[in-house]
Amino acid sequence: MIDPHFKKGSVIHEIYQVQSLLGIGSYGYSYLCYDSQNQRYCVLKQMTKSKRRQVMKDQFAKERDALKRLEHFCIPTFYESFTFQNLSFLVMEYIPGRNLEDVLFEDKQKFTERETLQLMKEIVVILEHVHSKGIIHGDVRIPNVILHDNRPYLIDFGLAERVKDSKVQEDYYDLGDFCLFLLYSQYEGKTKKGRAWTEELILHPNTRIFLEKLLGIREPFIETKEVLAELDQTLVSLD
Repeated sequence: MIDPHFKKGSVIHEIYQVQSLLGIGSYGYSYLCYDSQNQRYCVLKQMTKSKRRQVMKDQFAKERDALKRLEHFCIPTFYESFTFQNLSFLVMEYIPGRNLEDVLFEDKQKFTERETLQLMKEIVVILEHVHSKGIIHGDVRIPNVILHDNRPYLIDFGLAERVKDSKVQEDYYDLGDFCLFLLYSQYEGKTKKGRAWTEELILHPNTRIFLEKLLGIREPFIETKEVLAELDQTLVSLD
């Protein structure tokens, strides 16, 4: 079944005028829209008409419920949900700025070890709030971080879960991969298949230990406050 795709200029729910298509994913489509009622830009997420419709419906509900529970200025604010032409939509705040994936691979921006850890700290602070509300983000990746006014914003809660349904270590492991992407931006050698990051990256011993804990190579972190505390200590050790 092919989902309908609303083109630029289309008006959804008599309020939201489509400005552009932001992305296509397993959930369906996301659009940048202008909200004529509140006179602001926003993001609409449209649920796909998948054969796995019940699974998608459940996950869509989890994302809606997660956004409703979260109140943090670095997380998109939830506005409303509705049905239009038998399609389900979520409406949330639009965060302008540059996607971190584009910053790394299109802009070729490099992050030093300190810059990497500092950015990680800001993201962990956001995650600390998320986890305190009993929620796992479930998809902490570079495409899901927007840089705006030199501050990271965590977006896309499409894989969010309640803590009772998932292990918080999933977010920590994702943070480890996230950190490696940033650290490799400074790497000038040739990556070799089968060679570990521990052989390629020259890092402070404390940074290496921090990464190994995130990735489960060492005894993993249990709580987000532990991640933040060790990150602070690691930053101090770089002085």
